Amino acid sequence: MAEQWLFVQILVADGLGVIEGQKRLENFKIGLNDTFKSLEFFFNYTSNKLDEQMKDVIYNQERVANMPLDCTLEDSDELIEFAKKLNKSNFNYSEAARLLGISRQTLKRYINENKYDLEEVRKKRSSYLTRKSVVNFYRNKILLRTNCNK
Repeated sequence: MAEQWLFVQILVADGLGVIEGQKRLENFKIGLNDTFKSLEFFFNYTSNKLDEQMKDVIYNQERVANMPLDCTLEDSDELIEFAKKLNKSNFNYSEAARLLGISRQTLKRYINENKYDLEEVRKKRSSYLTRKSVVNFYRNKILLRTNCNK
């Protein structure tokens, strides 16, 4: 209360009347109140956004910790589950074709035509597809299916 009276005295000393000084003081208090409400809204909004981002960070940390080889955060849950089931680093053509849902002949044709960047590994007299190639092919298969459904 003493501060308010001092404020009014300063305004009066500047040539304003007591009533005008009190009006200005009330307007000032209303302005301060509005400013505090705006600040409170801003801090609550910012706090909520930070909480959301922290939840996203924790979710992504958990995903990265459980991420199988050759997968990224951008990959679908379907691809990640598929990659988790792959327990070898190389697959013969029959195994790879069965996993990918295509025929062995189609797979061999894709390899011969250099489609889908399928990477072969030769061991003795046999050829194998790398795990990375199988995952990448499956990723492309999902993307094609998704784009066709749009």
